[in-house]
Amino acid sequence: MIGSGPPAGTHCRTASYAPERGGSERGGRAAIAVAVVDDRALFGESLATAVNAQAGDVVMSHWRYAQALGDLQTILRDADVVLVCIGRANLTKGSINQLLRALLREDAHPPVAVLADTVSPSMVRSGMSMGLGGMIASTAPLKSVISALRQIHSGATVLPNMN
Repeated sequence: MIGSGPPAGTHCRTASYAPERGGSERGGRAAIAVAVVDDRALFGESLATAVNAQAGDVVMSHWRYAQALGDLQTILRDADVVLVCIGRANLTKGSINQLLRALLREDAHPPVAVLADTVSPSMVRSGMSMGLGGMIASTAPLKSVISALRQIHSGATVLPNMN
């Protein structure tokens, strides 16, 4: 983890809840189970491979959108954090919005965050009004993404620096 604060270039505010989920075991301690949802197989699989190799306390698995919607209860039960990669898509339209709403509809859901290629102030406002636990820019270094996932898991809301 880089420092004790949020990743560089992010704002962090504490959410009103702290997750009570237990991660899987890794290295004798509980690991944070992250479900990354992305239809771009190469990106999703590569991100999961990189995170799993880099972070001893984070275990990431890759899901496609249709897979995640079809097996929503498994994700909700097993994931400590859900990271939905939207690329340049709009989070308030189409299949991405359908997936986000399904994930956030459940009362006891893990924190849900978005990894986006471009993040605007209006997108941040929309995401926060939907109840997202964070928004991460895909331009962030891997170590910052991992740090953001840890922060989101601990109950913080991580937002990109809009300055």
